[in-house]
Amino acid sequence: MNVRGWLRDAALMAAAYGVVSFLVIEAVAFGYPTGSVFWPGAGLTLGVLVRLPRHRWPALLSGVLVAEILVDLTIPVSFGVALIWAVANTAEPLVGAFLLTRRGRVVGLSNVSLVMRFVLWAVVVGPFFGATFGATVASAAGVSEFWPTWPRWWMGDAIGVLVVAPALFTRYRPDLAHAQRLEQWMLLTALAGVTLAADLPWQSEGWVRGLPFLLAPALVVVAMRVGPLTAAIALAISATTVNAVTALGFGSFATLGTEDGLVVAQACLAGGAFALHTVSALNHGLVSTQQVEELLREQALHDSLTGLANRRMLDEQLSTSLAGLRRSGGLLAVLMVDLDRFKQLNDRHGHVAGDAALVEVADRLRAVVRPTDTVARVGGDEFIVVLPDLPDLGVAEHFRQRVSNALSAPMRWMEGELPLSASVGLSSTADPESSLDAILMSADRSMYAVKSSTSDSATARPTGRG
Repeated sequence: MNVRGWLRDAALMAAAYGVVSFLVIEAVAFGYPTGSVFWPGAGLTLGVLVRLPRHRWPALLSGVLVAEILVDLTIPVSFGVALIWAVANTAEPLVGAFLLTRRGRVVGLSNVSLVMRFVLWAVVVGPFFGATFGATVASAAGVSEFWPTWPRWWMGDAIGVLVVAPALFTRYRPDLAHAQRLEQWMLLTALAGVTLAADLPWQSEGWVRGLPFLLAPALVVVAMRVGPLTAAIALAISATTVNAVTALGFGSFATLGTEDGLVVAQACLAGGAFALHTVSALNHGLVSTQQVEELLREQALHDSLTGLANRRMLDEQLSTSLAGLRRSGGLLAVLMVDLDRFKQLNDRHGHVAGDAALVEVADRLRAVVRPTDTVARVGGDEFIVVLPDLPDLGVAEHFRQRVSNALSAPMRWMEGELPLSASVGLSSTADPESSLDAILMSADRSMYAVKSSTSDSATARPTGRG
């Protein structure tokens, strides 16, 4: 990492951490010089460390160290105490990020095991280390008592990590969103409404005062239906809003008193955050399992080289097409396609050229048939096209000619061209009781008849005049 990049990382991290920390200190110190009830700077630092590679950590942590010293001096405390606190708030996310990522990069809380590791190392152990070190130094310096500085510090950093960090290191995975875009917007709007309810100063008795506690189930519902990144960002915005409003003495939770209300809000948000991450991880595992199953099915039914249907899928499509004859009548046609002189092409130009030719043939076949038709690769250089619901044999002959023409043009290869041609056989039936094997055998015989006639034409020699 060059010097310019190092300075850029340090400066950006210092600016972000400094602004967030200064605003939090102004809002939620409650007369205590140490130990905030909500410290998003801890989550900001840990989230950035987890997301970025370790060789960038020294620059990022240097920025946090400098910003923390400058912010602490505004309390004010002596430079020595500010330095010790800065070391504590720098070492804390380092410990949590190192322990969380020691088995490899973490790109999101994708399973319950990762959620538990995140909570243990990043939410519990890291803040415990920082709070113990910082509160001990503050007590020894006479700045504050060890109690209640220590639990406030630990709780504030733990909540900050729990609600902020996942929004920073979770990667975007659009395939993990269960809900359509409209439903996602509706859910996020509903969550915004619940957040607003938590921020209104309800004074009434009864069920109305329970509205703010809908935050936890609302967060769980969001986690069930949107992707993990969207859920994490929604949690961070909702929790930060509730924290900020309560810390400023407003909102439903603040009716208990600003500090006590914020503690209750934190307990509510902590439960909702843990539930959100757990449900999101379970959904991730479920979707991942479904994706694996779909991939296995895809592999079981398609040719790995060309992506065309394989013999198993061909048989399924033929059976479905024959059954369709009972309902709609019409004609089912099958084209048997065999590449001419493919072995010579393979031997002369290599298997890479042969594979490229097979892919080219697959692309050309897809281009000349209908979306409802099935194109399959059933052998090394053999392809089958299933044409259901044709009106008559003339249309089937038209498709055979289209396929033959499409495969008669040479393909571009390297700096030149490779010849392509194919023999195309045709069989058809209007009988839904026809045998699959009989249809394929008929198409095979037709293909060999075409190949034989082509070979005879190629070897024939014109005779001179007598």
